[in-house]
Amino acid sequence: MRNRDLVMLVSDKTGFTRMDVNELLHCLVNTITESLDNGHKVRISGFGTFGFSERKEMICGGAPAVKGKKLPKRTVPRFWFHRPIHNKLIKVKE
Repeated sequence: MRNRDLVMLVSDKTGFTRMDVNELLHCLVNTITESLDNGHKVRISGFGTFGFSERKEMICGGAPAVKGKKLPKRTVPRFWFHRPIHNKLIKVKE
């Protein structure tokens, strides 16, 4: 689903104009991005949590061009689905 599709779907379900829904969506994404940029987790009840995971330092073992190359310790963005959505998605894949 693309941004445009999401805007149209929410607009049709709520009765809000597509312009208003689009503005709301951009505001939501920008607010989440700013919070993450400031080092805060963002929890949306019933949906999920945006946050960070720590990756330890490791050595590549794949392609010859990068084999033995050291990857430094780093922090990466992550999203965790809340349990009801997670369970529903797992059942769909089975």
